[in-house]
Amino acid sequence: MTMREQIASIAHEVKQPLAAIVANADACLNWLGTDQPDLARARKAAKRIVREGYRASAVLSSIRALLESPVPAMSAHRIAGVEMDF
Repeated sequence: MTMREQIASIAHEVKQPLAAIVANADACLNWLGTDQPDLARARKAAKRIVREGYRASAVLSSIRALLESPVPAMSAHRIAGVEMDF
């Protein structure tokens, strides 16, 4: 996978929960902004916001863990009489 493809994949993984957070927050504000607020629907939307926030956080934590992982050491090996350098 190219660097560009990796970045696009990461951006997609982060953008999805953020889009869900915005959509649910907008819905929550609409349900709370009426003369008779729909508290049950607003509460469900708030729970989805929290869930998606944790999801976005998990994606970022995974990315951080990948970046902090030590790079495996490479060395020369002889296999069946053939020397290979990595």
